[in-house]
Amino acid sequence: MSYDNRYVHDDKKRQSAFEISSRALLLGAVQGSVLSLTAHALLLRFSPGFNNLRTPLKWAFHTIIIGSVSAWKGEKSVTDYRHHMSVLMKKKREKMIEEAAENGIFIEE
Repeated sequence: MSYDNRYVHDDKKRQSAFEISSRALLLGAVQGSVLSLTAHALLLRFSPGFNNLRTPLKWAFHTIIIGSVSAWKGEKSVTDYRHHMSVLMKKKREKMIEEAAENGIFIEE
């Protein structure tokens, strides 16, 4: 395999990675919303300083929490997908080496 096309994947793999990361981003946004609303309710109840904040700062608080959780979930899903693909490629390579050894062909690493 040449260096130029070493990282080129077929459309099915790219679409699969896109779907996995999109689902994770949406799930992260929902989880971030729940966390943000829960934290907002607790801060309103127990923090006198939070009550005095202006509305734009409260919106920034929600946006930062939702965006952070969504990004973390998306990044984790991409990392898990890359690990899964590397395991599949390793198994495929081992299978090819075993088949070559059965046929008496030497494969150089």
